Amino acid sequence: MIMNKCNSNHYTAEELMEIKTTNLPPMAITWSLTRGEAQYVKGRSFAVDGIVNVCDFLEKIENDEIQDVDFLELRACDESCAGGILCTKNRFLTIESLYKRASISFNKRKNMKVNKDIEKLLINKMNITSIEPRPMNLDNDIEKAIKKLERIREIMCFLPNVDCGLCGAPNCKTLAEDITNNKAHISDCVFIQYKNLTDTEQAKNILTKIWGENIFEKDCSKKGAKYEGS
Repeated sequence: MIMNKCNSNHYTAEELMEIKTTNLPPMAITWSLTRGEAQYVKGRSFAVDGIVNVCDFLEKIENDEIQDVDFLELRACDESCAGGILCTKNRFLTIESLYKRASISFNKRKNMKVNKDIEKLLINKMNITSIEPRPMNLDNDIEKAIKKLERIREIMCFLPNVDCGLCGAPNCKTLAEDITNNKAHISDCVFIQYKNLTDTEQAKNILTKIWGENIFEKDCSKKGAKYEGS
């Protein structure tokens, strides 16, 4: 908002449109959209958007159902950044607008020469160190890892197991793991938060309407909980 106010004080609407459509190359304008990165990568690449789809795709790779992948473009939001929860415009209209801007930029730039010095400088600065695998175990100590696993299953008794993603974790089990490793708090869950809101009755009614009457009840038999399946 501050940037918008500064721009409005220094530029007319026509000047702002000129800046928006000429300063960025087409690649930069569409970079935040699905396949914005993947389309420029050589080899076999995939562009996956939506956190549920991303988790599902990564599981398939982990299980060797999908192999020989050179590059993955993974976006948490549906339709990538155009579908971000803080975007006020319809995601599909946003995508259309960005492609129109990219087209205008392309037409204005097709006779421009590439600055080879800047291109060379950028290539030299874009060094990537070797990527090493990172173990995702709960703890190096087996005994501690078992205790943490038990703690996770206990926490899952209280979480709704709807995998809504509103807490920032992709699913309830991941949130339980983060809580166990002191990377998150159980109050990060919106279903736990409602108890501390000002209008608790309204908050509860909204969540109940979405997820059902039993969403706030402790249940240790749910998936991932202490007595799963019992």
